[in-house]
Amino acid sequence: MTVVTIKENDYFTAVTTGSWCLLAALTIGGACFGSLRFAGGVLAGGLIAIGNYYWLLSIMQRVLYRQQENPERFAILRYLLRLTVIGALIYLLIVKLDIDIRGLLLGLSILVMTITALALYMLNTKGE
Repeated sequence: MTVVTIKENDYFTAVTTGSWCLLAALTIGGACFGSLRFAGGVLAGGLIAIGNYYWLLSIMQRVLYRQQENPERFAILRYLLRLTVIGALIYLLIVKLDIDIRGLLLGLSILVMTITALALYMLNTKGE
């Protein structure tokens, strides 16, 4: 059996790949063992969470690497825009599309689950 090791430079890749794989597994599992409405909630929440992660990464890279003229203002305005868009998406999903809230919450938690699993992996392999 081959042991997979994750190096410090690969954390971003591990989080993103793990999140996409977990999203696929939970969506398929929700469709098979739950309902299509629940699976849709998981998919929608997961896409919002992963999209938010990429958007936040993009904002932070622009602030840190490109040296914006006023980085504090840039980051705060993008932060407020990001929260407004995500809030509007969640509102539309719940009110207009009548998405399953439990599935939506599960999907929104995908990154938390992935980062927790990565932290447990790192804790477990720290001595090696």
